[in-house]
Amino acid sequence: MNENKFFTFTCARILLCILFLAISLYAYIDRRNHVVALQMRIPEMTKIVKLLNEENTRLRFEVELFEGPAHLMKLASSSSFSHLKYPVGLDVVTVYEPIDNTPLPTTSSATPPWLIAGIGW
Repeated sequence: MNENKFFTFTCARILLCILFLAISLYAYIDRRNHVVALQMRIPEMTKIVKLLNEENTRLRFEVELFEGPAHLMKLASSSSFSHLKYPVGLDVVTVYEPIDNTPLPTTSSATPPWLIAGIGW
């Protein structure tokens, strides 16, 4: 009876080891299949990245052409932008912020604050 019990426990332990080995092997193969599937997609993704880089370069060149001085001057002379005018020096207001966070000096006179700050034209 004692030998029968030993044989039963030994067989159960061997079956558990085989089951664990089978599950581990299945998990390893499944992971490898996933890695191989991703590796197979690498050339396709490389082509897509190359096409996107080419499209990005083309669009960058197109933006540079659109923002180029020659094109902007041509747009300025067109009738659709004729209502726009170049601002005169008095129409442009520039506001400067203090660099060191100290407040600008203020006076109660009628002098504009931009002249007090030392910003002239």
